[in-house]
Order: sequence, then C-alpha cells, then structure tokens
Amino acid sequence: MVEAVTIETPLTFKCGKTIKNRIAKGAMAEFYNDDSEKCNPTDVHIKLYKEWSQGGVGLIITGHVFPDRNYKIVKEDPVLDEHSDLEKWKAYAQACTENGTTAVVQLNNPGRAALALAGGKTEPIAPSDLPRIPGGFGDMEYKDAKGMSDQQIEELIQKWVTASVLCKQVGFHGVELHCAHGYLLSQFLSPVTNKREDKWGGSLENRSRILFELITQIRKSCGKDFILGVKINSSDFQKGGFTEEESTELIKNLDENQELDFVEVS
Repeated sequence: MVEAVTIETPLTFKCGKTIKNRIAKGAMAEFYNDDSEKCNPTDVHIKLYKEWSQGGVGLIITGHVFPDRNYKIVKEDPVLDEHSDLEKWKAYAQACTENGTTAVVQLNNPGRAALALAGGKTEPIAPSDLPRIPGGFGDMEYKDAKGMSDQQIEELIQKWVTASVLCKQVGFHGVELHCAHGYLLSQFLSPVTNKREDKWGGSLENRSRILFELITQIRKSCGKDFILGVKINSSDFQKGGFTEEESTELIKNLDENQELDFVEVS
C-alpha cells in the first residue's frame, strides 16, 4: 500500500538533502542592508528570518542576493562576495536554519533593470545593447544597457560560483538561480532582449547556455550535497519573447540535468 503524501511529508532532493515538510517560503526582496557600500544583512534580516524559521516552514528561499556589487536594483540590496562580512552572513544563515529549516539563497543580477551602479559603472549590462526601460524606481531612472562581452559573461559566471561557495561556507544549504522576472538570466532566455549571434544567443539551447554553465560550475565547486535550484518564467507574455512552449522545453532539459534539484516556475 502506497503511503499518502501530505503537506507534512518530508521531501528529499537529488542532492540528498531532505526538507522536513512540503511548505516553502518563497523569495521576497527585503530592501535592507547595513550600508550601501558594504551591503551585508542586518538585524532586520535576522529577526525576520528567525520568525519564518520558527514558524515551521520546511524550506526558506531568501530574497535576492547579488554576487556583483557593481550591479544592483537598489542600493539597499544585499551583496555576497569576497568583500562581505562573513560573520554577518553566518548570523543570517543561522537565523534561516533554526528549527530544522532548510535555507537556500536566491542569487540574482538585474541586467538592464539595474538602478544602483557602483565601481565606476555608468550603464547596466545585458545580453545585447538595449534601450532604457521606461520609468524607474523612486527617484532613480533606468538607463540604456550595454551588451556583454564573452569575458564579462565568464566573469559573471565566476562571481556566481564564488557567491555560491560563500553561501555554503556561512551555513546555507543551497542556492536558487533567479532566471525570471526580466532580470539578467531571464534577459538571456528571451529573444526580445537577447539578439546575440554567438554561442550565447539564437536557439533556445544557446540562450540557456549561461544557465547550464552556472549549474555545472556551481555543482562542481559546491559539491553533490548542495541544493541547486532555478526560478524561470512560465512565459515572457511578450510578442516574440520567451514562450510557454520554450519554458516547457527548458524545464524538460533542466529535469534531465542530473545536477539540478528543483525548478520554480513563476
């Protein structure tokens, strides 16, 4: 007799990690950090995530965290890189993992949606040269985006790998790669924003290449016991964009990839 699966039934991922139940707290941007340059988590994060972990969820996915401090949506976004205060990140991870909770960090790069630029950067990056998005956020306006070089793509992959390694080091159980909502990885997937004619553009295989490169390199660097997930759009809902059919095909390709643990469809 097959045992009934309920919301309280534990779930084991391919990597071997088990979450205690089927309840997950999805990612929501907190818009908090300790300083617009340091970009570490704060006491607000710790208090908030302690309450969520003590509330009984099986899986917590944090609000998006940025592996590259030069490109953020707003200055309040947190950054995890080699310049971060790892003690503050350890306290954040501890808060997220109380009460037997499994915790995954969502990693992101806004691409053309970057409003907070640093390190001498004056324009956002994107798969291709793109005009500014109309409007802005608060008193900040979007800017024209510059298409990335091969070197910039390789550097981005390495920054995400570094952030993933640091996530494991400070006590998180895994990462989710944000490939939805019009941010950089989503921009690579969409023919509307990816006009490249090299190995990073054109076919769905090429447009998703950066995603599979990230999966492969993060798994290699973080080990087989590290949770690795991806968040994608069900569709761009734009004429000529990333379609529902392509989303379905990509999910099948991701499911066949033995390095991935879960796909979140938005």
